[in-house]
Amino acid sequence: MKKLALIISLILTCSLYAQQQEQKFEIINTSINSKYAELGVTYLNDSTVLFASSKKNDKDKDFKKDRRKNNSHLYLELYKGMVAENGDIIQIKRFNNDIKNMFFESDIAFTPDFKTIYFTWNNYYDTQSRKDSAKYKTLYLFKASIDENFKISKITPLPFNSKKYSVRSPEVSKDGKQLFLVSDMPNGYGDFDIYVVDIYSNGSHSWPKNLGPNVNTKEAEFSPSIDQNYNLYFSSYGHEGKGNLDIFKCEFKDGKFQKAKSLPSPINSKFDDFALVVDNTLNSGFFTSNRKYGKGGVDIYAFKVTNTKDGNKKLPNKTEKAETTKTKTLKPLHISNN
Repeated sequence: MKKLALIISLILTCSLYAQQQEQKFEIINTSINSKYAELGVTYLNDSTVLFASSKKNDKDKDFKKDRRKNNSHLYLELYKGMVAENGDIIQIKRFNNDIKNMFFESDIAFTPDFKTIYFTWNNYYDTQSRKDSAKYKTLYLFKASIDENFKISKITPLPFNSKKYSVRSPEVSKDGKQLFLVSDMPNGYGDFDIYVVDIYSNGSHSWPKNLGPNVNTKEAEFSPSIDQNYNLYFSSYGHEGKGNLDIFKCEFKDGKFQKAKSLPSPINSKFDDFALVVDNTLNSGFFTSNRKYGKGGVDIYAFKVTNTKDGNKKLPNKTEKAETTKTKTLKPLHISNN
């Protein structure tokens, strides 16, 4: 009986392994990218996304006046786009001129009911302090009410903000009960760590809880993202990867996040890869990278998990032929679901 059970177990293991090997990542450099910086996709729904871009018409009236003093190239505005069937982002337009310059990069997150928005704000927007001071450089998290036209009101700082450290990169869980964030507050594991905060029914928040050594290292962790299965994706300099900033995944099992695993090529590269978001329903998503042969400083890439048995199931790209001769990022790769 023991031998029979062992044989059955091996058969099942091989079968599962074979199923996993039928999947692969395929990516494209999306058509929204330019010679400027495009980064940080946020899903509004499975067909609409927000992203940030530094592209700006030099003839715009307040271009020089509004340009961010700490990094002129990363003067960013939010854009909205539709997700095409092939995974590309199309039909883009500016998100909302009324909230221009409000956000730090693309650090925004919505609650599932789209009634509340969390965002990162440089505190120099409300201060006259010098740009080289600690007060100027720290980042705060805020929440605000938002209506169906995305008009913002009731802006409120979160209670754990401090002049002594930064709090940034909000991400709300799919059930709306938890807020993930990044901070360099004292007593962490390293530079910037990922924390989680409980969102109570009355709208208040718990104190941030460090996610521990399975997630955080002595180096910096950034860009937390939670999928529909409560898996955590984030970027790190500290975990073992391909070099520079890589994207990692922590599965949630037995009430905790498991040890981080690096995502394979072509998601990760020798360059900086970060800000991955996933739509489990469509087995697709987006991430940001400054990899070689991109169109600008950093580009947004679309990815999709495809089935090797379906040779036509591929993300088409107008520039695929030219890019394929320069980079391996468009080549399919077998991956595991783990």
